Amino acid sequence: GTPMNQTRTPSFPAAALGLALAAVAGVAVAHGALAAVDPPPTVRTADATPAATPDAASDAKPDATPDATPGQPPATGSAAMPAAASKAPPVPLLWKVSDEDNSLYLLGSFHLLLPDDYPLSPDVEMAFADAEALVFELAPEELASPQLGLQMAKAALRTDGRSLDEELGPELAAKLAGWGRENAAQLAATGMTMEVLQRFEPWFVGTMVTVTQMMALGFDPAIGLDAHVGGMAQTAQKPTAGLETGAQQIAFLDGMDPDEQLEMLEQALDQSEAGAEQMLELHA
Repeated sequence: GTPMNQTRTPSFPAAALGLALAAVAGVAVAHGALAAVDPPPTVRTADATPAATPDAASDAKPDATPDATPGQPPATGSAAMPAAASKAPPVPLLWKVSDEDNSLYLLGSFHLLLPDDYPLSPDVEMAFADAEALVFELAPEELASPQLGLQMAKAALRTDGRSLDEELGPELAAKLAGWGRENAAQLAATGMTMEVLQRFEPWFVGTMVTVTQMMALGFDPAIGLDAHVGGMAQTAQKPTAGLETGAQQIAFLDGMDPDEQLEMLEQALDQSEAGAEQMLELHA
């Protein structure tokens, strides 16, 4: 057969993998900053301030709801969303830090979201309207690039001549095989098969386990908060930047030692085995 290090890199949804980079690295919530230089409109703070950020205001509320209807997620890559939700929008993980001259909004974001997560809370709409520039974990143009997922897969291809199962050992290999049997259809929807996964390192397979589970539950990278707010910024012609690059995040994952990679894969399998309840609880 063809040597594994000469195998053509399979195709798969690059956006799903790129958006999941931080989540599968152990950072379930990625932070994006909405930075505003001009003094913002008057806001009221919620009764409670997050304990982790004692100097920041939590869940800032505008004095009045903005005139514009809160934006819907982009239609690209997903079905059109309803014009209005039947329930109140989720309370955002939104903080505000100010001095006499400037304000900065810090918005926690999930890379993949459910359709019911829209429309956004008016708080987020207000913060976006006030911001002069937006800083994301990854710059929106890089996050949307098909090259990101291809770079990730290229970095993860095995070059040691061994299959994944040979590295995993009998117990973990059997656990992965069981997951593959139960999730064959969902895995195929990402463009992958268990046979193809044998060509990759454990960190990448852990990524695929997590992404596959989330997409099976209806989570969609095309309507993740990063993608949505990035689209809003493009429409409003607001400048954007990234705190990190895709290459940096890939290097972090690919630089994990073998034991860390095996632990990451096992944790992803355990989380998938726990079922939808745990994932939806984290999302809530």
